[in-house]
Amino acid sequence: MTKRSKGQEFHFSPAVLLRFIIFVIVVYLSISYFSASEVTVNLPLPNLVQYLPPRSQQVLGETSEYINSSQLSDKFTEFSSYVQEFPQKHLKQLKIDIINRLAKELINRIDSQK
Repeated sequence: MTKRSKGQEFHFSPAVLLRFIIFVIVVYLSISYFSASEVTVNLPLPNLVQYLPPRSQQVLGETSEYINSSQLSDKFTEFSSYVQEFPQKHLKQLKIDIINRLAKELINRIDSQK
């Protein structure tokens, strides 16, 4: 059986308080810096748009060789709204198709009984 070594117990001291305050200041300053400045990332997209489906190409629109991050986020929100609407549209069309098939089948049964 192995002996377990007990870790040191936590003792609150001024040094711990000072380290915590420094940590909080660094986190606060980094968050305020990154939230105040707009981060722009240029993504090289050499002819990758041509391999996308037509609807995706339409959503992305005409792009240059580089896309700005703000343009990319706008296009992403537009595309995500389209994707969220897709299941509802698909289900609605599926319901319409089912109703049409049932109606045609009922009409055919009625006509065959005459």
